[in-house]
Amino acid sequence: RTTIPHAFLFDKQNRLVWIGNPLDNLESRVQQVISGQLSGEKAMNIREAREELQEAFTSQNISTMMSSLEKLEDLDPTNSQYYQIHYRLLTELGIGDPYEVNELLDKWYTGSAEDPEGLIILSMVALDQGGPTVRNPELALKAAKRAFALDTEAKPQAGLNLAETYKAIGRIDLALKTLDDISPLTE
Repeated sequence: RTTIPHAFLFDKQNRLVWIGNPLDNLESRVQQVISGQLSGEKAMNIREAREELQEAFTSQNISTMMSSLEKLEDLDPTNSQYYQIHYRLLTELGIGDPYEVNELLDKWYTGSAEDPEGLIILSMVALDQGGPTVRNPELALKAAKRAFALDTEAKPQAGLNLAETYKAIGRIDLALKTLDDISPLTE
């Protein structure tokens, strides 16, 4: 399926390795091509799994949705979008037990370990969504701390997220300290 706008990425050998919407993680894809992490075959497998996922959503085939998401998480572990969708299916449809949900959150953390935006989203999801039986404040704090530790443009947002996480777990003192720490970053 083709979308507009549409982008094409080629590797150093002029092989087509990615086709898609430039608004769909293009910067990450470019970095993956440069580092050699994204090959033509891998890109094709991702595209096929995404098409399978789209068809499964259209036909409301939960089993295929889940298997497509698992494939996508394995093929592209840094893409938080797949974990978010998977998490929502497990929790909102009630098809995942707390153990399965926490396994997914741990996998998400591992995949997003160098991505502050993914860690921030994970932190918010683990803290606030899915109901009390699947909330994971420890992982939320771990993800928020990791996002803040990464030295990136997202540091102010990561700091705000860390402060909110501290506040949510009742550590107002640490929330205020974090806000003090990030105040020079936001000026």
